[in-house]
Amino acid sequence: MALSLSQLKSQNIKIGRPAEEVKLLIELSVKNSGNRNSSWDVKYYDGNISDVILCYQNQYLIDFRITTSYCKHYIMSNGKLSYIKTQYQNVSTEKLNEIYNNLYGESKRKGLFYDTDYEHYSKIYLAKNGLATIEYRKAE
Repeated sequence: MALSLSQLKSQNIKIGRPAEEVKLLIELSVKNSGNRNSSWDVKYYDGNISDVILCYQNQYLIDFRITTSYCKHYIMSNGKLSYIKTQYQNVSTEKLNEIYNNLYGESKRKGLFYDTDYEHYSKIYLAKNGLATIEYRKAE
């Protein structure tokens, strides 16, 4: 199974983009991908978009070299994308740390994995719902 087009498009959604734009991009990427293993949903709080959720079932992740099911949560604050939280159904935090250490270990600082320009970081943890989670945020 190859990496889907919708995964590639959703990867280009940047922190700070307007919530309605993120919702539209996710909706279009799922509709145009033809990937039957993907779905999306939107959560609202006080009439505003609070979370746009993009889920994949049994997807092969090229960089990770694993097949997994996961959901990406595009979390909004003040009408803009605040951070992205990806939760994996059948991958442990230990496995995610191993993968990230192999891929990004040279940019690891105090348990956080930074991108090449140190503008964003990823944090791996076990969420309250029991799922291994990667949280992607803008560095302060």
